[in-house]
Amino acid sequence: MTGRVLHVSPHADDEAVGCPALYRALSDSGLTVVNLLTSLGHPQDHARRRAEAQRASDLAGTELVVVEESVAASDLAGSESLVARAVADQLARGDVAAVLAPSPHDNHPRHEAVGRAVLGALEGTDVTLLLYAVWGSLPLPTAVLPCDDAALDGAEDLLRCYAGEVDRNGYVALIRHRACAARVLAAEQVFGFGAAQELPGVGAEVFTEVRHRGGRWLAGVSRVIDPGALVAEPSDRDVTAWLTAPSARDLVSWHG
Repeated sequence: MTGRVLHVSPHADDEAVGCPALYRALSDSGLTVVNLLTSLGHPQDHARRRAEAQRASDLAGTELVVVEESVAASDLAGSESLVARAVADQLARGDVAAVLAPSPHDNHPRHEAVGRAVLGALEGTDVTLLLYAVWGSLPLPTAVLPCDDAALDGAEDLLRCYAGEVDRNGYVALIRHRACAARVLAAEQVFGFGAAQELPGVGAEVFTEVRHRGGRWLAGVSRVIDPGALVAEPSDRDVTAWLTAPSARDLVSWHG
């Protein structure tokens, strides 16, 4: 695969919480991986979070791009517009082959705003989008990355770069426990319930892969991800209705 991989981060640490094993594996495979950081949080935390994000990028061998413009945390529409412009600026270079981002149904208001913004920016393009979940779940996963102990150790090391966030909550424990559960569940969620499929390794990361074709969002084929060949042709399964539907939080205006 040629071209850059763009990760769109709602906060400083989401690449390390949402998809750390794939993020590091893509960089390790020789691809140029860019972390587009769209918020540094509260003004008093900006210096710390920028330094932590740079430390994580240095460890992973990726590029960090920080969106300097900011909006109030409660301004979801403004946040969505800001992220859409930032992603469009990256796409304008013409060398983005794939994007990683949280799902627009990720059960966190800013994650969902970022997911919607990315969808809007990618409409009409032929760029592969891999969606992950942190706070919600992926009801329609299509792709899985098996992880061995070394990959999970590397994922935990990446997250530890964000000392301020790790001190606030037990995110490091989440990485391995979630990956172990995902390895079991993805064997059937991705390849079909009742499938006799045992994934290698001790854990996994799961994604919903989509691509915009003919005005529709088409799901990726069910597959094990090869970081060196990240892009694949989509299936004919139309998931537009799910991707563009209001999230559970939007349906009941639960944005706190």
